[in-house]
Amino acid sequence: MWPRKTALCAVFWTLYFLTILPDGARSTGMFELQIRSFRNDLGLTSNGSCCNGFRKDGICSESCRTYFKVCLAHFQADIETNPNPRCSFANYSTPVLGGNTMEFSVLSELPVQNARQNTFYFNVQKFQWPAYPSVVMLNSYNQSKDTVLYNTLTTLQSFVVYSSNSSVKPFQREKKPST
Repeated sequence: MWPRKTALCAVFWTLYFLTILPDGARSTGMFELQIRSFRNDLGLTSNGSCCNGFRKDGICSESCRTYFKVCLAHFQADIETNPNPRCSFANYSTPVLGGNTMEFSVLSELPVQNARQNTFYFNVQKFQWPAYPSVVMLNSYNQSKDTVLYNTLTTLQSFVVYSSNSSVKPFQREKKPST
């Protein structure tokens, strides 16, 4: 009699806990992004004006002061047009890194706090699956101490995921399925 009651009780509690748990699994982890180069040959913002100085004969008199803002977020329909996306997983901003064109081929050219070349690490807390992540990189220009203009908002459509066993897995961003 007791084994049957114990088994029924175990089944009851298992079903109870399964019904009150959320739909997705939660975890924490690390996201890694490496920048290799950046080009803005004309030194223009998204609206066509010079980020610094003035335009003479189609050329801006001063180069941009470029820094990056990186945002790891849940899928957002307006993420490519929203200059201030909600970074639900992680975000990071660099100091001013350089001018209009930068090639990050040497460790010292990108002032990050990591030993690996040109790599940003994001601690991701409370990551929940299923999720449709967006990786957003804002190429930003500091016009003055008080004014920041966002030149372009680029959602990375593909990137490479390295697993702990060093195998490489390409990732293609998928559109969120309609419900």
